[in-house]
Amino acid sequence: GGHGWRVHRASPRGDSERLNRLEQSVREELAADAFFLQYQPRVQTGSGRLLAVEALLRWRDPARGRTLPAQFLPLAEQAGLSGALDDWVMERALRQTRQWRDAGLPLALIVNVGAWQLSQPGYARRVAALLEAAEWPAGSLEIDVCEAALQADPEASLANIRALRRLGVQVVLDQFGSGEISLGLLKRYPLSAVKLDRALLRGLPRRTADAAFATALIQIARAMQVQVHAVGVETEGQRQFLAEAGCESWQGLLCSPALDARALERCAREQATPVAANDDARAGRAANE
Repeated sequence: GGHGWRVHRASPRGDSERLNRLEQSVREELAADAFFLQYQPRVQTGSGRLLAVEALLRWRDPARGRTLPAQFLPLAEQAGLSGALDDWVMERALRQTRQWRDAGLPLALIVNVGAWQLSQPGYARRVAALLEAAEWPAGSLEIDVCEAALQADPEASLANIRALRRLGVQVVLDQFGSGEISLGLLKRYPLSAVKLDRALLRGLPRRTADAAFATALIQIARAMQVQVHAVGVETEGQRQFLAEAGCESWQGLLCSPALDARALERCAREQATPVAANDDARAGRAANE
C-alpha cells in the first residue's frame, strides 16, 4: 500500500516461532512485564555532568529470556508492531523521567524512533499529546532517528520533524557518518544534533585516518550549527579526543552500561557512574547499548 514495497524472505521455523511469541507479547502483554526499559546515561564532555538518559527497550522472550533490540526489532517491524512498541517506550520513559524530575533529578530523555513512526501524518500530534499527559517540557525530549528512517518516506519525515521542532522537541540524526548521504541530510532536515556512530570511534585516537574523518564530521556539523554527541565511548583516549574535537556529550561503557531505573537513579545521585572493569566486561556489555 501507499506505493511501498517489501522484499519477502522465507524464514526458518525458529524465526516464525519467535515472531509468534513476539506478537503475543506486544498484543497481550505490553501492560504486563514482557517488555521493560533500561537507561544509559549521557554526560557532558567537559564536566562529566549527567545530562540525559537514553531509554532502551528489552524483551523477555518466554523461550530465551532477556532479548536485546537487535534480536527482536526486525521481527517487530516485519509484523507491523514497531509503532506500538515505540509508543509504549515513550509513554513509559516519560513517566519514569517525570518521577525523577519530581524527585530532584532533572534529566532529559532520549528515545529512538523508526521509519514507521516518521511516515505517519499524525506522529508529531501524538508526541505532543504524550508530552502534555506527562507534563513534560518538549525541550527535554530528544528523538533519535537514523538515516534509513528518514529515507523511507522523505516528505512525511520532513513534515513530522518540522512539526516536532516547532513543539521544541530535539531531533537527532543517529549513526552519523555510517551512511552514504548523512551530510546531505544536515541540509535537508532541521536537525538539532547528530550522534557519531560507534564504528567511527573504534580506531580513535590511534588511527590517523579514523581521527581525521571523525574530526572532519564534527567540524562540518558544528559549522552548520548542529551539536555533536557520541555513542560507544569505551576508553579515556576516545573521550579526550572527542573533547578536543568539539563533541558536546557522549555515552558508552567508559561511563556506564544500560541500567535499570533504580540503578540509574543511584548513579545520578552519586554523580559517579560505573566503569567496565576490563576488556572482557566491555565486550560483554557492548550489546546492551
